[in-house]
Amino acid sequence: MNKNAYFFTKQSNMDDVHSPSTRFARDLHLSPTNTLFCLASPASHGEALAAALFWPKGWRLKPVLAGKCCASSVMIRLRLVWLLLLIPSLYLSACHSPSYPSLKGDDVSIPNNEGWVLINYWAEWCHPCLQEIPEINQLAINLPKPLVAVYGIYFDKVTNEALLDKVKRFHVNYPMLSTEINKYPVPVPNVLPSNYLMDSEGKIYGPLIGPQTQESVMQAIKKYSFSAK
Repeated sequence: MNKNAYFFTKQSNMDDVHSPSTRFARDLHLSPTNTLFCLASPASHGEALAAALFWPKGWRLKPVLAGKCCASSVMIRLRLVWLLLLIPSLYLSACHSPSYPSLKGDDVSIPNNEGWVLINYWAEWCHPCLQEIPEINQLAINLPKPLVAVYGIYFDKVTNEALLDKVKRFHVNYPMLSTEINKYPVPVPNVLPSNYLMDSEGKIYGPLIGPQTQESVMQAIKKYSFSAK
């Protein structure tokens, strides 16, 4: 048996010392009696404590040195397990991008942690906006890296039903955000056409004023990427 080993034993059997017998996994042993697991040769009591945090309330971790129980034993409380499991979940939830309802009813995440997002403001009365729609459509189809998503926002306040009609009439093929959103992910521009770019960290660039092409959008991404370094 290793000189330094840690055993999980029931509280009622704290004086028992059990030798590991069956190899369970790398650095883990299964004891033949009521000892649950042995973590062989940890570097410190701290490592043993970390390993034991995921065991239920009512079990103790006993350091075993040369076959004898060390005087110090660590009571593992279930509330510590809950705390350690809760912290990562809170961290991950904080890292999630905000979601916005689309015109089709599903939610989209903006920003997108996989790359850049283009957000296009347009309106029916803006002729340059209508002229750039085919270019924005192609960008949404091709999604040249690092661009990963294209979304549209209608400039005027209309209903979703009215916007659906305009989308069909002007052959807008990229996803549109719902008109019922109180606050959009990018500011409302003063002029049209206007396009915004957003990087994976949520930093907003623009607006790019005037009708855009695939080439002009990719050049802007390249310029903004270089300036951010």
